[in-house]
Amino acid sequence: MRTDSRIPHPVEHYSPERAQQIVHNFASCLVKRRRALASAYILDRTSLSFDKYQKLADSGCAEDAFTDANSDADVVELGMGGDAIRFALAEALLATEIDTINPAHLSGAAQLPVPPILPWSARQGSAQVREKAMADDQAMILWYKFGDCVVRDNPLASRTVLRSALGSTDEAAAMQALMPDFNSCVVKGTQLSLNRVSLHGALALAYYSLAHAPAAATTKPALSQR
Repeated sequence: MRTDSRIPHPVEHYSPERAQQIVHNFASCLVKRRRALASAYILDRTSLSFDKYQKLADSGCAEDAFTDANSDADVVELGMGGDAIRFALAEALLATEIDTINPAHLSGAAQLPVPPILPWSARQGSAQVREKAMADDQAMILWYKFGDCVVRDNPLASRTVLRSALGSTDEAAAMQALMPDFNSCVVKGTQLSLNRVSLHGALALAYYSLAHAPAAATTKPALSQR
């Protein structure tokens, strides 16, 4: 919103592409300024709550994100759901790490827990607010399960997707290679909006999480006693 005139200006609505660039700029700024905290947030599977990570709501990064997107707004407000910020941060973290990660190790990573959903009674707000928050959390859980499954099944194609630009031919080929995994990894009886942005984000979240997970414990054969 412009503040250099008494004439009110309407809120500027950005195209999906420009909005995505702003989110990318915001996440990249956070990773530069607060990498350890951003990593902890992505790897935390004990809760979906943002409460412990309030310092990631960095107003300076929000302003920089709009500036980098060539916005002439004087007053900015950046709001996004839990899936958007997790996906964006995971991609920003991977940007400088993915070339050091051996995809062959991801299938053998330890099984990762799925964050619990906060019960209705522990939530605040009206019934409508609680229902919306519950639905968002349930959708996020589906993304966790879906991403973990796809990356474990096909880490090489997942890496190709993550290293490819949205809409590129390399991305299209890698997405095609992942189609069988996409179909088999969607939890039965549920639906996910499998658009390219969300797919990139879910794969980044899982790829980063599995790369930082310990290797699965191997069961040693019992020694025979004579």
